[in-house]
Amino acid sequence: MALHGRDVETDVHDLGAALGDVLAEQASPAAFDTVERVRTDAIAHRRGDGPAGPVGDSLDGLDPATREAVARAFTTYFELVNLAEERERVRAIRERAEGGTLADSVAAAVEGLAAVDADAGTVQRVLDDVLVQPTFTAHPTEARRKTVKAKLRAVAGHLETLDERRLTDGERDRIDRALEAELTSLWQTPQIRDRRPTVDDEARNVQWYLENVLFDVVGDVYDELERVLDEEYPSVTVPKLFEFRSWAGSDRDGNPHVTPDVTARTLARQRRVVLERYRTELKRLSGVLSQDTEELGTGERLAASLAADAERLPAVAADAAERYPDEGYRAKLRLMRERLDRVGGVRAGGYGGPEELVADLELLVESLRANGAGVVADVHVRAAGPPGRDRSASPLASWTSGTTGEPHS
Repeated sequence: MALHGRDVETDVHDLGAALGDVLAEQASPAAFDTVERVRTDAIAHRRGDGPAGPVGDSLDGLDPATREAVARAFTTYFELVNLAEERERVRAIRERAEGGTLADSVAAAVEGLAAVDADAGTVQRVLDDVLVQPTFTAHPTEARRKTVKAKLRAVAGHLETLDERRLTDGERDRIDRALEAELTSLWQTPQIRDRRPTVDDEARNVQWYLENVLFDVVGDVYDELERVLDEEYPSVTVPKLFEFRSWAGSDRDGNPHVTPDVTARTLARQRRVVLERYRTELKRLSGVLSQDTEELGTGERLAASLAADAERLPAVAADAAERYPDEGYRAKLRLMRERLDRVGGVRAGGYGGPEELVADLELLVESLRANGAGVVADVHVRAAGPPGRDRSASPLASWTSGTTGEPHS
């Protein structure tokens, strides 16, 4: 059975039609007609069926507002085509994965080592030698605002919904309306800044990718590696594989506007954003880990940790105990959120380093597994595999141990 009910041609057609409706409504029917004429003439010229002259002729004599609308329409159209092509790449990857392990994947690499009878010691040495250090830079041609990227990402989400769900007519109509609303909002949003980006702007642009893309993707990579190691090399532990760096806000050699104050501000902002993502994830876990630990128990190590938290944060611990009298996991998560809130602040009791957060996550995993909820730990906390693994592969811990926020020097 086919995994997908759409293809790139369908996506491009539907996105183009929706953009055409927005163009006619938001700019003018004349702008829409001009875009269609230019598009048709350009396609004919590319196919060798006509000269290039008509393309220019269609633009001659246009008033400035219409010219701007035409240029903006084509810019937006190609942005949408890029989304459709990205969606097609996802389809191709998923179809390939249906036949087994995806070639060039982390799982394929480990299975390849197993196929040549590499021993666990060799695999451990290979992993210990790996450290991927993606370095972000402020590209001079990247003029899109974060707001525009967010709207394009929302459009991509609608394409995914249309592609991967069997929709009723009513559901399809709602998605189409939501897509039209997103494109209308995108059209009415300034596409580029009306001033030269500052160093802070560049740093915030990098931050967008950290917050909206890498935070989740890094955890997925660790998840896949943990899964295949469980099958092939259960004694191998996973070290830190990623360390993210950025020129934006730290390149004092190449940008005279980058001062020590700018770098300090950039690092502080990155820390706030990442800590907030941690806090959001812990809040999500609190909605999941609702087990009755009065009945199940928490285990000695988690109970000892809760007792230590009570000494460290007595008022917060008392509040957590009152709110969650029979739900020890939720009480622990409430205390973990409080410790995150106190990181780097003047109030005592905050986490002293990422290893302390990882340790608390691993205590939750240990207790869940002891209570027969290993699948809950694996799916929602996504921590280490069998006992003996020494690091959590959750998005929280992966990001904690893999993202330094250090300036690239």
